[in-house]
Amino acid sequence: VTIYGLGFSPAEALLLQKPQYQPESPLDTNVARPLPPGTVRTPTTSAQVWGTPVPVVPIMIATGQIIRSTLASSLLEFYAGYTGGVFHSHWSKTALQEQLSRIASEVHSQYELAYVPDTLSQTGFHRIEVQVKRPGVKVRTRAGYFYPEKSP
Repeated sequence: VTIYGLGFSPAEALLLQKPQYQPESPLDTNVARPLPPGTVRTPTTSAQVWGTPVPVVPIMIATGQIIRSTLASSLLEFYAGYTGGVFHSHWSKTALQEQLSRIASEVHSQYELAYVPDTLSQTGFHRIEVQVKRPGVKVRTRAGYFYPEKSP
């Protein structure tokens, strides 16, 4: 399995899109305080009536950026590198399209090699190194393989 990671957050894209009208459902009765009669429930009217507007979207975006930058990106980058893949982390729509095109073209120009070790008695992790004689060829491989101990 080769992993190609894209640093793209669907949650951030959803949070940054323009709000869409959602009709009030008669089943939606989960509110902290009742609004005055005839007032439609929205975050804006709640803030106007009760004060204390809470900037939820910016808080969620900032939290997502912190988590993404420290955890998700490094994990995706780690797994991509470990499996011989590539990690891309650009946020513009054009860059994303270019990266997806690059990944698609790479997938169509890959070779898969199989390797069977001489002895299967050495358990644990085994590093793999692949060398080619052809100049100008880019080689990406997984870091190695893990051979488990036999189950009793």
